[in-house]
Amino acid sequence: MKWKPTASLLVALAVPALASAPSAASPGATVLELKFRTLRDFDITLPAEQFVPILDGLPFALAPGGQLKCAITDTGLAFDRDGDGTTDAEVAATDEDHPTRLLTFRLADGTEYAVRAKLDGRWQAAPGGAMMGALGKQPVAFIDQNGNGRFNDIGEDAMVIGRSKVASFLSEVIEVDGELFNLSLSPDGQKAELEPFAGATGQLDLASDFESKAKLRALVLNSTDGRYSFELGANVTAGTKALVPAGEYTIHSGEIVLGKSSAKVHQGRSQTLVVSPGGETAMTWGGPVTAEVAYDRQYDEIVIAPNDVTYFGRAGEAYTDFMPLGSSPAFKVKDRVTGDVLVDMVFPGNC
Repeated sequence: MKWKPTASLLVALAVPALASAPSAASPGATVLELKFRTLRDFDITLPAEQFVPILDGLPFALAPGGQLKCAITDTGLAFDRDGDGTTDAEVAATDEDHPTRLLTFRLADGTEYAVRAKLDGRWQAAPGGAMMGALGKQPVAFIDQNGNGRFNDIGEDAMVIGRSKVASFLSEVIEVDGELFNLSLSPDGQKAELEPFAGATGQLDLASDFESKAKLRALVLNSTDGRYSFELGANVTAGTKALVPAGEYTIHSGEIVLGKSSAKVHQGRSQTLVVSPGGETAMTWGGPVTAEVAYDRQYDEIVIAPNDVTYFGRAGEAYTDFMPLGSSPAFKVKDRVTGDVLVDMVFPGNC
């Protein structure tokens, strides 16, 4: 996917500064006109990607009746590409070589929409494009993550601010070039309004005491009230602190990678991070990672499978789909009373 907007789009959307752009909404606000773009190679990492059942149509706010008609056929899925209520295009069923099929729509008024569809017991769909524009030189993208045909569901839909390919949840407040702005997005996603954030702020320091030989590709934190969401992987990589509205935050998701090795990051047992007005909150996290093992006794044998092992970082954050670099983890079974090692175990390679 190419993130750089076209020259014509930059002419229409670029503004010299957020606070000085003219606005039809309110003094000091910036209004952005956004345009839908189909992403044929959808490579945005969503914080909570979901495929929703297609049934007899797809919800879409701008379609007549609020739905784009679909129909299951003997060979695939028919759909109403122009929104006139009659199916006029069809895709074949998905297979190993084509795990998803792209459904693109263009209504009579030029409105566009797209989803990725797959047949997994039943036809399902996930986002296939985004409403896109630019804040000065910063690209922005808004994604209908929950698939209900609207783009403005705070804490449910998704967004990317900047040139990253990792999305956070749609947030009431966004950060642009070190400043915070209130965000209001229209349901159809065609217009965004931004105003300087006037509330209390604090800083999150997730970089100073993060230990890992791998690269943190993504880290999404959400406020506990569901209003704010920030993707802070770039801050950790750059060793910078993040300016956020004061409040309470928890880890939602993330990913660390090193070559072909990777792991997903989740909240696990990590505590809520309280950001006080004007304050700074740091987190000690990452390695060394500890493992907790669930096991099964089968007569005189102890059985442990790779999926029975849960990994936790120093803050209690959990790591799943863990593919450690180098040797597989070694485990020792000890006598509870004496502490003597009874069995040494190691998983086979690539576990």
